[in-house]
Amino acid sequence: MAQSLPYYPMPIPQWAYCSCVEFAKQYLGRNNESWGAAYQIKPNIDRPVVGGLVLANESKYGHAAVITAIERDGFWVVEGNYKPCQKTRRFIKNNYDFSCIVQIFYLPL
Repeated sequence: MAQSLPYYPMPIPQWAYCSCVEFAKQYLGRNNESWGAAYQIKPNIDRPVVGGLVLANESKYGHAAVITAIERDGFWVVEGNYKPCQKTRRFIKNNYDFSCIVQIFYLPL
């Protein structure tokens, strides 16, 4: 059975879909914080955690996605701007070539 986020986030403004970091902050209810670009977020854990961020070197600014569920062979993420200015969900297998994983504690509603 998958471990998944225990809450449903507030509606996310459309403008936040054009930035993976702004989308993640809105999704996790941490929109009053300053995180910088995805490549500037410092990892603090070495495994996927529900409610954490997975970081990737997918552009010069990096990319961040919120981990929403963990399964035996990988994890589900929700993200903004993986496709330009869109919200997407995808399954990432454990052998995907991500640069590192970072845990950002979320604020449950």
